[in-house]
Amino acid sequence: MHPVLQAWLLTVALETPVVALLFPGRRGWMALVCVIATSGTNLYMNIGLPRFFSDFAYGLLLGEALALVIEALIYGVAARKLEIVNPFVKGWLASALANSLSYGVGIAVL
Repeated sequence: MHPVLQAWLLTVALETPVVALLFPGRRGWMALVCVIATSGTNLYMNIGLPRFFSDFAYGLLLGEALALVIEALIYGVAARKLEIVNPFVKGWLASALANSLSYGVGIAVL
C-alpha cells in the first residue's frame, strides 16, 4: 500500500472516533466533518508540503501545526449550532486530542 494512503487511512481511523465522542448528540455529523477536514489536511501535509520542504522533520512539524489549527477552526464552525457554550474551545480540544493520538501512533507504526 502506498505510504500516503496508509498514513491517510490510519489518521482518519484514529481521529474520527475521538472527534465524534467529544460531540455527543451530533456524533455522526462531527464524524463526517472530521473525515473531510482530516482528509484535506492529511493529504496536503503528505503530498503538498513535501514539494516545498526538503527537510522531512520541518515539513512534518509545520504540517501537524497547520492541521491542528485548521481542524480546530473547522470543528468550531461545524459545532456552532450544537448549543455548546464555546464551540471553538471544544473544537480546539477535539483537534488537539485527535492529532496527538494520530501523530503518536503514526510515528510508532509508520
